[in-house]
Amino acid sequence: MRRRGVVVGAAALGVVGAAVLAMWPAAPAGPGAPAAALPAQGPAARPAAPADWPPAFADGERELKRVALTPLEPAVPAAYSMALARQNGDPRTPPISRDEAPAPPSAAELADPQAYQGYEARQSMKLYAGYVQAADADIPALRRDIEQGRKMGAAPEEIAKVEEKLRRIVAMRAELLAQHPELARAGDGKSSQ
Repeated sequence: MRRRGVVVGAAALGVVGAAVLAMWPAAPAGPGAPAAALPAQGPAARPAAPADWPPAFADGERELKRVALTPLEPAVPAAYSMALARQNGDPRTPPISRDEAPAPPSAAELADPQAYQGYEARQSMKLYAGYVQAADADIPALRRDIEQGRKMGAAPEEIAKVEEKLRRIVAMRAELLAQHPELARAGDGKSSQ
């Protein structure tokens, strides 16, 4: 039984080998190839004699020039560069600025519902004050961007997007200041509407 499997395997290997050999490309015929390897196509299709090689260009002025290749950086596998980025960070990314974490409520504030509401109100006021300060910084910059876009001929749709963003920021800032007038005093009294 085992001998029969070996014979069948050898026969299959022979068939595959013959198929590969049949599909193997023929050797290119060059100036030194034997005449039997060259296809017979008449006297016009004869290869150039070795003295005529390489053939001259039609205009006679051009000649082959060798050009040095620029040195290439060594190929780095993607997994290696990913590991370096995870380890050291990507130098192209901007630095991350983290806000300071809000102070957690004290044990007394956690125990007393009225005190905890005061804690929540202080945290909300910090958030609102941060928004007003950021709006005070961003509103003039957005106005400059709109004017610069108009001067440079930006698409009207793009200018409209920035104008809508500016309108919403100004409206939210005005709403916060109307609800909490103390934010205007806390924000150095800036009013850039």
